[in-house]
Amino acid sequence: MMRISLILLLCLVPLGFTAAQENAALLDRLERMERDMQTMQLEVFRSEKPLPASTPQSLRRENIEDSAVGSLHAKISELENSLRELTGRIEELSHQQNLAKQIQEKSQSDIEFRLQALESKIQAAAQPPVAAHAEPPMEPAAGVNATTPTEDSERQIHDKYDAALNLLQQTDYAGAETAFKSWIASYPKHALAGNAQYWLAESYYVRGAYPEAAVEFLLAYQNYPKGNKQADSLLKLGLSLSQLNNKKEACSTFAKLRREFPKAPQNIQTRRAGEEAKLECAKAGA
Repeated sequence: MMRISLILLLCLVPLGFTAAQENAALLDRLERMERDMQTMQLEVFRSEKPLPASTPQSLRRENIEDSAVGSLHAKISELENSLRELTGRIEELSHQQNLAKQIQEKSQSDIEFRLQALESKIQAAAQPPVAAHAEPPMEPAAGVNATTPTEDSERQIHDKYDAALNLLQQTDYAGAETAFKSWIASYPKHALAGNAQYWLAESYYVRGAYPEAAVEFLLAYQNYPKGNKQADSLLKLGLSLSQLNNKKEACSTFAKLRREFPKAPQNIQTRRAGEEAKLECAKAGA
């Protein structure tokens, strides 16, 4: 539905522009016709000068019939009819233009509402689930020593991270998705968690699953502000939105990347500039 709304919005813009052009052309024609009418009325006035009193009645009648007054009156009548038709057409075009503007504004509001709803869902998905009420730990039986499970060592954590990354490099994208999800669930506060979130999003992007990729890249940007994948995440979020034909949102994301990371690596800046040019973001005001 969001994509349909965007397409409708883009279609309505040229409709309003075309109506405005036609409206302006008709107004120009209307002004010219009004000037012509004034000129003809002046000619009629000049042609209807009274004849001398000594002129015979028959000559008066013949003179009037042979004059151009009759044809001028006919021309004026024709112009008046044309003016009425033009006035009606202009009113119709104005109505169409206002209607297109109203539909455009409504579509824009609907799109913004849907994007806000999507962002709310993403933020809700990022919140950790509320833990169920835990049962109190059981006391160990008499004579049995209580043991505390050992946490994974830093070496083990890195080994699991590398294993997930290897799956991605070996194009086992589904396996990488599962591995990174498990890793993030196990070590959400680790220094590499932001990287893992980014690579999880990448596992969707390379498969063309752009809606899921956009969500995960947004989480990588929002949830790990001190991570080293912030600029990369914004770039890939913009690319995902572009693939979903969300041009305005993609351009806004690229603009945010440009503002917040002016010293991003050259490869990121080059890709961002190329995408902005392709989407004509400058014309969109982003």
